[in-house]
Formats: sequence, structure tokens, C-alpha cells
Amino acid sequence: MECPYCKKSMKEGDITTFSERLCWTPIGEERSRMTRKASPNGIYLAKLDFWKSKSTATAFYCDHCRKVIINV
Repeated sequence: MECPYCKKSMKEGDITTFSERLCWTPIGEERSRMTRKASPNGIYLAKLDFWKSKSTATAFYCDHCRKVIINV
């Protein structure tokens, strides 16, 4: 996907919750469930204390603009 802000290529990934953190993870990388750390190229978006289950949404991240675009 092309970034609508800078026109550079964006990376596809998932936004996922695992009990207390919201994280964007690139496609093909797994977030560590044992240590609850982001994947090597993952980005923490927020800390959440009230979500208990895992959920995902497809999203694209631009390294240059540091923007995340989510398809709903």
C-alpha cells in the first residue's frame, strides 16, 4: 500500500492485543506470548489494562511518516 501522506511504500501487519498491550506487528512476524514483548519490528501503540482477549485488525505502517492506517 502507498502512504497517502508521503507516497512511500507501507508495511502490512496486524494490530493485536494480548491482555495489556496493543501492538502493530508486521506480517510474517510473531509477537512473543511468553514474554509479552513486541516482535523485533513491532510497534507498541498503547498499554491496555481492561482487555482480556486477543483481537486483530489488518493495518499498514509507514516507517517514514510513522503513521498506521487501519482498514475497517
